[in-house]
Amino acid sequence: MESMIDKDLSALKLELIRLSGVVEENLGLLKRYIEDPVGQDGSRIRALSRKIKIEARAMTSSTFKLLLRHHPVARDLRLVSALERMCMDLERIADNTDDAYDVLCHADRKSSLYELGIGRMAEIVKEMVESAIKGFAFGDIEILKVVMKRDDEVDEAFLKAKDGVTKMIEERRSDAESAPDLLMSAKYLERMGDHALSLSQYAAWAIDGADGWIEWEGDLE
Repeated sequence: MESMIDKDLSALKLELIRLSGVVEENLGLLKRYIEDPVGQDGSRIRALSRKIKIEARAMTSSTFKLLLRHHPVARDLRLVSALERMCMDLERIADNTDDAYDVLCHADRKSSLYELGIGRMAEIVKEMVESAIKGFAFGDIEILKVVMKRDDEVDEAFLKAKDGVTKMIEERRSDAESAPDLLMSAKYLERMGDHALSLSQYAAWAIDGADGWIEWEGDLE
């Protein structure tokens, strides 16, 4: 028979999975906005970002209530702690998605966003979040290892975007005034990659404990 703490933990896990789906949807909207800024209405991005933040904070409150109600120990305590941190990472990704959209609103809407690879950065982060939650849900460490490695892809894409922005300025292109906004949006996406990495690390910690987490980090260097 399932205990009350197991039921509450299962409910929290399901809520995290559901919330991650909203984060993925928002990242997809951001990608489409980056690739087609003229044809897309970005107001949905801002609305979803706020929704995620509200729900993430409510979930964080639920983890504290669970701690007070059940006083979990050992594996259960680790899971609650991991859920809280993963929830925080999802909230920060939502914050950065909103921030990236906000600076892009000030960029020339005919600027060459896509050629800088910023849209690809949004796609990678979305895939990282999706895979991190999948690995967490199925207890699959191998999936999580792949997610951790993909942070390097985001970093490389950021460096390419940075080089592209520099080239725009050097060539004195007509849309060069948008360069600071484009670079800032790329930086926000690079931060999202860091949060997606953290998401996968806490998922791994929840599954197998701190020792395994440290070992995987060493393997990935």
